[in-house]
Amino acid sequence: MVLLRILLRIIGVTLWIVSSLVLILFQPLWPSRLQQRIICNWSGLLLWILGVSVHLKGDMPQGGALLVANHLSWLDIFVINCHRATHFVAKSEIRTWPVLGFLVTRAGTFYLDRGRGRDALRVMQDIRAILGQGEWVALFPEGGIGDGKTIHTFRSFLFESVAGHALEVCPLAICYVDSQGKPHTAPAWFDIPFVLSFIRIISARRIIAEILVCKSIMGNDRRMLAHEARESIMNGLGFPLGSTVHSKKLSIVKTHRSQ
Repeated sequence: MVLLRILLRIIGVTLWIVSSLVLILFQPLWPSRLQQRIICNWSGLLLWILGVSVHLKGDMPQGGALLVANHLSWLDIFVINCHRATHFVAKSEIRTWPVLGFLVTRAGTFYLDRGRGRDALRVMQDIRAILGQGEWVALFPEGGIGDGKTIHTFRSFLFESVAGHALEVCPLAICYVDSQGKPHTAPAWFDIPFVLSFIRIISARRIIAEILVCKSIMGNDRRMLAHEARESIMNGLGFPLGSTVHSKKLSIVKTHRSQ
């Protein structure tokens, strides 16, 4: 049964990649709203192929907003994107990933070159412009994939793009569970190769991605915005505020068995 599941999902992902490349060829011909709808469906289709369902708790912002979330898996991008086409901020290395890098780039990702200090200024200007158009921008301020045992301190420099500009920050708390509501190990992508992560996901029976939409915040100080966003996410995932202790709800990397 597991081998059949893996085979069907590999076939499904292959067809998804081929169809995505075909759609991209015609992307410039589509109006903006149609492009956004296709990106949402494109993300949702991949999650369906992989056996991932998404449960949203709370209401997403209606207008432009900076979405900030904890980062557990490469699935996080698609879990957010399936609700509304979102511009992501990512490290420049992702651009070079085979196939996936190309697809994510065409979906409107901003790339940040961490080795160039001035590049952050360019990205902040781009973020502010996109938010001013009423669209969403998402980033993972931990600066990398988390280990599932805590929420690392948020890097605050990109919060400068919204600080003092009456633009809202919407924290999202993401976790992955099985059909029994227990933490799921398969999506974990901490300190393992992408291929191994992909194999675990396509082998898993069912994965539920839960997104808790926390209360939006505004402010004039980027460090305070980063701190409050992190505290909101920690609270949503069951961490004591101001603590770095282990969260039972987020503990997806204690073991690596596919469930």
